[in-house]
Amino acid sequence: MISQNNLSTLEGMLDEDVQKTYLNYFESETAYFFDETIKLKEITGIAPSEETVQRGYIRCLEKGWIDSAIKLRKFSGINPSEEAVQKGYSKLFEEKDIYNTIYGAIELKEFSGIKPIIDEKAKEAVQRGYIKCFEECEIVTAVKLKEATEIGPVIDEKMNEAVQKGYVTFFMYNLIDRAVKLKELSGIEPIKGMAQRKYVRCFDWGHIADAVKLEVFAGVAPTKEVMQKYSAYFKRILGKEKQVLLLPAKKEC
Repeated sequence: MISQNNLSTLEGMLDEDVQKTYLNYFESETAYFFDETIKLKEITGIAPSEETVQRGYIRCLEKGWIDSAIKLRKFSGINPSEEAVQKGYSKLFEEKDIYNTIYGAIELKEFSGIKPIIDEKAKEAVQRGYIKCFEECEIVTAVKLKEATEIGPVIDEKMNEAVQKGYVTFFMYNLIDRAVKLKELSGIEPIKGMAQRKYVRCFDWGHIADAVKLEVFAGVAPTKEVMQKYSAYFKRILGKEKQVLLLPAKKEC
């Protein structure tokens, strides 16, 4: 007959072996074998310990495996620790592919509810993220990046160039609402003359409503030269006695 002391020893040995097996699954180089972990729990009746789960989180968050982290939380009922999440952020901010940094940081914040600790490395990565978002006209992603990191864009020559590229694209495709978001986020105005080129484009295509939006956004009226160039067009579509329905502007530029 097994004594109580020996039974406790055997149970401790079993628990130790089971935790090691969980770790082998959690620290896999490929993916999480959750079918195996579920079976292991069913067979042994032993759940992974807090320490084991946190080591699993560190592994998957450093790898950028957010989906695996979600599965791990569902399986274990344990949330990731501050340490595990910050290690995940640290790895993301070292990524050479800035898109991996941007989307990874956003996903990790949404998953964990923990914001990153911002050091110099993180600041640099976030600013590179903004430049990429502005150049690629990913304004919605830029807004999410600010929400995730609570850091806004720092305006320098590179940032200004990226913002102006964004304006060019938004004006080209009549995306004035996105231009408004870009201005709110960056605090940078479109360069002098860009609004006038946009007015010409609006009038070329007959987009009077977009011209109205542009004036509200930029606070800049079409120049007299632009208005005179299209005066015959306005008379034809609006009638000789009507004027173009533009709001009073603060200035011409």
